[in-house]
Amino acid sequence: MEESTLIFIKPDGLAIKPLILEILQQNGLSIKFLGMASFDEELIRLFYPLLNESVIQKCLTYMAGKDLPFYVISGPDAIQTVKRIKNELRKSHGNSRTGSIMHSSDDAAECAQEMVFFENLLSLSYA
Repeated sequence: MEESTLIFIKPDGLAIKPLILEILQQNGLSIKFLGMASFDEELIRLFYPLLNESVIQKCLTYMAGKDLPFYVISGPDAIQTVKRIKNELRKSHGNSRTGSIMHSSDDAAECAQEMVFFENLLSLSYA
């Protein structure tokens, strides 16, 4: 089934961004760059409203002030394919404190919600 998912590459994945994009393409997925966003406390709290305070603080330490690239990934079974790739990359390249390489939407509904959220954010950032 043709579908799309939103990803952003987290700080631990920035060094291997070309590899991530290459692997996505090798798996038959198309990539559309949306833009860059710099996470601050407000954005982290808006994007992760259900996290407890200690996890929010870890996210702030990890992501705050970093410009992270956002993409829409499309293709057959894109959501599950990206999840599989993300898990494989985490095992092979996630050797830092978090091991977290990239964020991806869990399902089509979450993807739609996240795409609206970040398209609004990115359009505001460049207005």
